[in-house]
Amino acid sequence: MEVPLGRTVGNAVEVAESLDVLAGGGPEDVVELTVALAREMCDAAGLDAVDPAYLNGYAFSASAVADRLPALVEVLRHRQPPPDVGVEQLRERSWWSGPDIFVMIDDYDLVAAGSDDGLAALLDLVPHASDVGLRLIVARRHSGLARAMYDPVLTRLREHGCMALLMSGSPEEGAVIGSHRGAPQPPGRGLFVTARGAQRVQVGWCPP
Repeated sequence: MEVPLGRTVGNAVEVAESLDVLAGGGPEDVVELTVALAREMCDAAGLDAVDPAYLNGYAFSASAVADRLPALVEVLRHRQPPPDVGVEQLRERSWWSGPDIFVMIDDYDLVAAGSDDGLAALLDLVPHASDVGLRLIVARRHSGLARAMYDPVLTRLREHGCMALLMSGSPEEGAVIGSHRGAPQPPGRGLFVTARGAQRVQVGWCPP
């Protein structure tokens, strides 16, 4: 969870890169489960052009997320290391084979509000994400973040040292990750936080 994923940093460019994957480009060992409740993102994705080989599912509502997650969780649970796995196998992650699974959640505040359980089924897998090939990407608005940080999924991600990109927001929301708070930023400016520290970044956008 401390290793950067993909080639870009920033909300818009990460979405553009994800669309490239969904359209058949990008890394070959990626399977996507995208959760996006914003209709404009659905239009931008051009779902009719997505290569089914790269798309495990696309959920438009909290109930659809609940329908999709059990099968996904079952796959990931079967990837957990057995009791007799050796150190070399752990290092090479060689006791299972298959694609990494990217679960992307846009507008997480809407997903969490629409279901009492949200993504709770993934909670036990977050500590083992790197071992089982789980890549969990969560995006939400900054407004109301102080209250949202008590959400079980966001709490678990912070506990296990996830990376974060803080874009423009109010410092009154309190510390978001570590001691870092939001702050008013120019368009595209953000703070990229990892276990090794934080640095200011400027992100851009280009047509997918």
